[in-house]
This record gives sequence, C-alpha cells and structure tokens, in this order.
Amino acid sequence: MKTLFKALPLLIITFFQGMDYHDDYTNHSDEHGPWKLVSDKGDLKVYKRTRAGTNLKELRIDNVFNVSAERMVRALDDVDGYVDWIYKCSEAKIITQPSKNEVIYYTRADVPAPIWDRDILSHSTYNYYPESDTHYYKAYAAENDEEYVPVRKKIVRVKDYGSSWTIKEIEPGTVETINTIYMDPGGSIPNWMANMTIQKGPIKSMRSLAAKMAEEE
Repeated sequence: MKTLFKALPLLIITFFQGMDYHDDYTNHSDEHGPWKLVSDKGDLKVYKRTRAGTNLKELRIDNVFNVSAERMVRALDDVDGYVDWIYKCSEAKIITQPSKNEVIYYTRADVPAPIWDRDILSHSTYNYYPESDTHYYKAYAAENDEEYVPVRKKIVRVKDYGSSWTIKEIEPGTVETINTIYMDPGGSIPNWMANMTIQKGPIKSMRSLAAKMAEEE
C-alpha cells in the first residue's frame, strides 16, 4: 500500500503552537506528572501514571526494534495493516487525508462479550525533525467524528483518546521508540477495569509488530 506520509528531507511541521517534541522524547514528567516504571524487560520498558484530571492510567512503552527508521515509519503509515499487529484490532481503514502530513482513520477493537466493541476516529499527524533525525506521530480523537463514520449499533465510540510515537535510529538498522497511549473507553466499563487492562494490549501489539517486521525482512 502506498504510504500515507511522504517524509520530505527538510519537513518540519508544527503540530501544536509552542509544542516541543523533546519533552515527549527525553523527559519522564510533564503537566501530567512523573512516569512510574512498572516493567523492565531490557529493551522493553513500561511506565504508567494517572492522567491529570482523571482516574485513568496512561501508558508509556520504551522499546528497541531491529529495523531502520524508514521501515518503522512504513509500518505506522500502513493503516490497513494495523489489523495484523494491533491487539484485538478487527478493522482499520483510512477515512480522509487532509494534508501530506496528516490522516484521519478508523479503527475498531473486538472486545469479548458482553462488553460492546469500541471504535475510534483518529486524527494523526506526522512530523520529521531533520536536526535530530527524529520521527514523531501524534494522534487524538477526531472532532466531528460522526460526520466521517456514523456510530453503529452495539459499538461504543471512543471520544477521549491520545497517543504518540517517537522514533529515532540509534545505529543502522536499530531504532529506539517511545509510544504513549491514553484512552477513556467510555460506556459501562468501570475505571478499575480499564486501568487493569490498558497494559496488556499495547505490549502484545509491540511484540506482534516486531514479529511482523522480522518476517517481512
């Protein structure tokens, strides 16, 4: 599939006025407070914290992949391929591409009964910082989501969601990544259940992504 984002050599696009991507890559604390290390498996470290103003946990995964930055970018650009590695993702498709560096896409998570499935309309933006050779993705729940895809019966539309990916090649064929994710699943799922399960899916996704890229090399 044709990649969504063309990484132009000198592309620097400001996503939020005044945002500094270094805060996401190097710091373990920001307005939402410090991260707490909860799992350390060498190249894969998992942190959690309570998101400010909520009772819900936010997750951060620091990882090392034995691929090039270009290969990692291709994997994140391939929205259709998300069903192959994102945990419980049963549907993924591009809805629209407002510009060369942003896309709105739809994903659906297959949740075991009796809990209803969840879906998200994500607005994702890509930035490349040539001075540090760092790639950065940020996504959040799209505004006016029901204009793109109407809410379906027995599926809960996630309205409060955010994630980011920072990708930096530390040597040829090896990248360090930082992935953060926050989601309020909405509906009738209590906070304690959402907090208990937030770690499982992203870690499984990381392992599946690494396996998928290794098979394709």
